[in-house]
This record gives sequence, C-alpha cells and structure tokens, in this order.
Amino acid sequence: MFRIAQLMILSVLFAAALGGCKKATCKEGKLDPAWTAPHLAPLVPKEATICEVPSAEATTHATFWRPVRVHRANMDSVDGAQDNGWTRTGDNWYSTTGDYDTPKWSEFKGPEGALRVDVREDGGGARIDVKFTPKS
Repeated sequence: MFRIAQLMILSVLFAAALGGCKKATCKEGKLDPAWTAPHLAPLVPKEATICEVPSAEATTHATFWRPVRVHRANMDSVDGAQDNGWTRTGDNWYSTTGDYDTPKWSEFKGPEGALRVDVREDGGGARIDVKFTPKS
C-alpha cells in the first residue's frame, strides 16, 4: 500500500513537472529574407522560435515564440522597435481589466511604413506577431 502511495505521488509530481514545461505551440518555420532588412532585423527577437507563416504573407508578417511571460516579450519587442527608429503611435497597455499577462498590442510608424506587434500567452511563453505595412 505504501509503495502504491509513493508511485501515485511521484506520478503527480512528474505530470506537474511536464505541465510546467514551456514549449512553442506553433509549427517551426523559416524567416523570410525580407526580415534581414535594416528596418526589420532589429524586430526579430533573439533566442526565439520562428513560427511558420503563410508564404504569401512572409515578407510582411513574422511570428515568434519565446519562453518568457507576455510582459517581458512585449517590453523587449517595443524596446527593439523604438530603439531602431520606430515611433509608437498606439497601444493597449493601460487597460483596467488586465494584468501583465493580458494580450498586448502596440502600433508604430517609421520611415519605411507602419508596424503592429501583438503579444499573447502561448504554451507557457509568449507568441509575438509582427506585421509590417510598407509605405505606399
């Protein structure tokens, strides 16, 4: 009986440990070469999983996953944009109904066009969607 109780406790601990793992839920993909351009390259987070996006959107849309909380991913994304010439024009940071892990979005403008960054919780980490609209 004692051994059965030990096995049950170990099973619960093992399941909890696996459930706490942070793992990207997206299919891994490759970044389109357009994202190496000087105005877009700083927006690619370091140590991120690159998620697959439809090939028709790949030059203007990139999705990443990082094993960090929404707040950290959001702050890093905004800093990366603002430190590289993008001016923030809007966001939803100050909602009275959320917390640090509530999905966040920020919009920017720059000499090359407009940018929107959406960050939300995903798989114990953060999914970051970056959409670039070139200046027409």
